[in-house]
Amino acid sequence: MTSEFTTPQRIPGLRHTTTEDYLTRMANLQAYITDHLDDDLAPDTLARVAAMSKHHFHRVFRGMFGESVAEHLRRLRLERAAIQVRRSERPLLRIAVDAGYGSHEAFTRAFKSHFDLTPSQLREALPPHYDRRLSSELRPTLPEAPLDVELRHRPASPIIMLRHWGPYLEIGPAFDRLLAWALERGLDPEAIELCGAYHDDPEITAAEQLRSDACVVHRGHLQGTGEYVASELPGGTFAVVLHRGPYETLYKTYLRLIGHWLPSSGYEPVAEPLIERYLNHPAHTPPEDLLTEVWARLQPTSAHL
Repeated sequence: MTSEFTTPQRIPGLRHTTTEDYLTRMANLQAYITDHLDDDLAPDTLARVAAMSKHHFHRVFRGMFGESVAEHLRRLRLERAAIQVRRSERPLLRIAVDAGYGSHEAFTRAFKSHFDLTPSQLREALPPHYDRRLSSELRPTLPEAPLDVELRHRPASPIIMLRHWGPYLEIGPAFDRLLAWALERGLDPEAIELCGAYHDDPEITAAEQLRSDACVVHRGHLQGTGEYVASELPGGTFAVVLHRGPYETLYKTYLRLIGHWLPSSGYEPVAEPLIERYLNHPAHTPPEDLLTEVWARLQPTSAHL
């Protein structure tokens, strides 16, 4: 598999940010959540408050806080409910409804899952260690261990892509069909470059509605036909990180790149899918030796999140 790219010494025109900028955005977001915890906090709204694209907001949040936005909101509402259970005599059903649960049973299940005891047990007797649980707060953190990220420039590249609908880990047959189609049309098997683009966040979009594209890069001689669509990978400057291991663990590299490296890098990503570039083939490579590059295009100064 081959491609053409260079590593720039200087990166003119890229939008610079700082770790403090990201932390400020998260602080503003936390203040907003605190003031609107009873509201329907839609992902679009929270991404807008954080001054980020929805596309990258969830990974940034999870990378910095260690939990998804949905998990974060659920936890805050449960912990607020626990304080009311402990410090008031309000009926438990009313507390459950205010926390967003439609029944006492659903509230009790969620409560016990989080606190290891039921609301009634908490009201009757509070073990000392739960005093800390009721006032817990997650703060954004950045890891000490650096991620080995390269900055590379790559020109725009023509591709043929085949859309896959459904769980991302089931995209394999789409790549098989695309590869067979390209080889039939004379693509050099020694020069094949396969990439994947993954458009949705599995924490937000139902599995059967996830959109992804199996892509093969070519040198301009292939024409799209039917469901095999001609398109282009955009050019620009990219943050590139190498993932070694099974595809099932790629999300960890995503989180470290978007949620950890970017906030402290001085750059911001373009609001578009990250690209996976596959350096070997799972058919004849052990899962632990699979090599996948993750590419994130960086934001020009004139663009906005």
